[in-house]
Amino acid sequence: MSADENTDSSEEESVTSQDLTVEDRDEQIEEMTLEARIEDLKKKRNNVFLFLGIAVLLFSFSLFPMPFSAEYDTNWGSADVGPMLIWGVPLPGSDVTDVPVHVTVDVENSPPSHTELVGWLIQSNDCMAIDGENYIEAESGGSSTKAYDSSLGPVNGGESHTLKFRVDPGQYCLKVQFLDADGNPPVDKSLTSVDIKGKMWSNQAFGGLFGLISLTLSIFAFIGAQKQGEYVKKLQMPKESVESEVLESVSQSKLLAGPGAPPKSGPTSGPSSGPGVGPSTGPSSGPSAAPKSQAQEGEVNDSETAGSSPSTASEEVYEDAGNGFFFRKLPDGNYDQTVYVKSEDGSYKPHEE
Repeated sequence: MSADENTDSSEEESVTSQDLTVEDRDEQIEEMTLEARIEDLKKKRNNVFLFLGIAVLLFSFSLFPMPFSAEYDTNWGSADVGPMLIWGVPLPGSDVTDVPVHVTVDVENSPPSHTELVGWLIQSNDCMAIDGENYIEAESGGSSTKAYDSSLGPVNGGESHTLKFRVDPGQYCLKVQFLDADGNPPVDKSLTSVDIKGKMWSNQAFGGLFGLISLTLSIFAFIGAQKQGEYVKKLQMPKESVESEVLESVSQSKLLAGPGAPPKSGPTSGPSSGPGVGPSTGPSSGPSAAPKSQAQEGEVNDSETAGSSPSTASEEVYEDAGNGFFFRKLPDGNYDQTVYVKSEDGSYKPHEE
């Protein structure tokens, strides 16, 4: 073997090995891609539950109140708390980020001459520096840093009333007391006994905002997981072979095409008797002409008699001309020039152009 032949054989072997390597690599890449998509689908589904769980925790955290309490001083005739910190989203003005504060007053013994129970929540770093103008401004309701609420009537012993405020975050002072008809604390305060407890929802804005963000991310993750799941499902479905696809396309093309145009005319006579048969035409005159005509007349009479019987119809033969068209072959071997088509019940009818 020459050196050129060795070189050609080595090149063919290298090309074959390279082709096999590329095919194997493509199969491995396709399998890895499918596995990677399945792993990605699992991650997206896990993200749906993760973000949904975070949203539930944040909403629960926003609805959980921070408690506080206050003691009623019979000497001063009021309950004072502060300064206390109320945190939240620092947006000034009355808006959805204001912090709700509820103060529940359970009355055991109330002053005998009081007309209502009132409360003030005023922003200040020094509760002793709050003057009467601040209380008046709070009662007018003109500021989100000064809040006021009233029972609008007496609260007797054994009853309970909740004072509700909404303020901006900051340092606040709370004051709760009974007032008489003149707007002053009752004179007799010694027998007054109340239990004051408060709640503030400082985490409502933070928890609600981040909970809404987590819920939105959960919705987007759910949509992405649905799309990824449908794509992976299509990849996992068994693929049709090339042969089945070709056969299906051919059958569809035949159904769409339908039968072609009918042939113009059929054969004029049947097949020849064989190579040994002589010329079909005989002498036009002679003694043999009369016997031949008599024989033909006998054959015609026989054919007319046979045509009236049902056996003649069974001898008719329809030959397929292609494209769904047929020619009727007569008993004498000739062909009818009419083009026929086959109906659903198996009978043959002339084709109408």
